[in-house]
Amino acid sequence: MAERGSSGGVGRAPDAGVATGRRGTVVLAVVGLLVPVAVGLGLVVGPRTPGVVLGVGLLVLALVRLVAPASVAGPLAVRSGPVDAVVAGTLGTVLLVLSLTTPTA
Repeated sequence: MAERGSSGGVGRAPDAGVATGRRGTVVLAVVGLLVPVAVGLGLVVGPRTPGVVLGVGLLVLALVRLVAPASVAGPLAVRSGPVDAVVAGTLGTVLLVLSLTTPTA
């Protein structure tokens, strides 16, 4: 039988560094607003805009994850800070390069 931690999840260690609080929720809300803004701009401005907005958003996320502690990153803190920053930075760079170099019809 799996052991339950204080966080209530099966198989999770008690207080496994899950940052909760107001700052973490604000960061998650900002990231959550990025997708509807990108889609809206894509409908109004053009097809490249969502990729650029999301790519820049991922690069900003990488910077925040690199310099901010886990209590500020909140639910965005999945792994260690440098690993999260490298993954988000790589995805942001690839998305930005693809959206700027893909020809539009």
